[in-house]
Amino acid sequence: MYFYHPTNNISQIDEEYTDHFFSMRVKIGDIILTTDLDGLKREIKITEIDKKSKTILFKILESSFENRKIEKNILFQAITDKIYLDKLVEIAPHANVDIIYLFYSERSPTHNFGIDRLERIIYRSCEQAQKLYKPDIEIVDQISLAKLLDLYRPIVLEISHNTEALMNPENNYTQSVLVGPEGGWSTTEKNLYKKKGLLFESLGSIVYPAWLAGYTWFIKNTK
Repeated sequence: MYFYHPTNNISQIDEEYTDHFFSMRVKIGDIILTTDLDGLKREIKITEIDKKSKTILFKILESSFENRKIEKNILFQAITDKIYLDKLVEIAPHANVDIIYLFYSERSPTHNFGIDRLERIIYRSCEQAQKLYKPDIEIVDQISLAKLLDLYRPIVLEISHNTEALMNPENNYTQSVLVGPEGGWSTTEKNLYKKKGLLFESLGSIVYPAWLAGYTWFIKNTK
C-alpha cells in the first residue's frame, strides 16, 4: 500500500500526517512508499520516530512522477444516504474512477452531508488501491448537471431483468456512467435522458445497490 504524504518536505513527516503511519506500526529502518496523490511517488526509509512530538524523519531512496491520464472515467452519481455515500467513495479508486459528480435526483434523500468526510475516506482508499491520483469529488446542481450530461453523454444505468442491455452501446463507448439513487430513476428523469439521446444499459438480472452499481459498471467496461 501507499502512504499519503502531501507536503514537499524532503526529510520529515509532521504531526498532521503521522497518525496513519503510527497506526500501521512503522519502525525505524522500514522502507515504504508515499504519494502526494498528485502524481508523485517516493520510496523512503524511516530513520527516526519521535512519538512525543509525533514526527517521523525519513530518507528518500527513490522518487518518480506519473502524469495524470487525459481520458477519464467519470461517475455521475445521484446522492444516496450517508452510509451508501461513504461506501461509494471508498471503492471508487479501486474501479479507477477519476471524477465523481454528485447530484440530487428526484428520489435522492434530502439530507446534508460533509464533503470533507468523503475526502478523508477517499484518501485512505487511494492508499490501499495504490493510486497516485485521487478521484475528484464535486457536488453539482441541476443546471451544471445538464451541461455535463451534454458534454460527456454518459451511459444511463437502468434496472432490467433482462441479461442484455436495454440499448446496445456498441460503437458508442463512453467512459462515463450515470447512476440513480435507491429506488431508481423517476419517469420524468428517464424521459429527460431519452430526450437527450443518452444510451441506457442494464447490469443484468442482479439488482445492485446504488453505491455498488457504478463500481460494477467500470469493472466490467474499463481496463
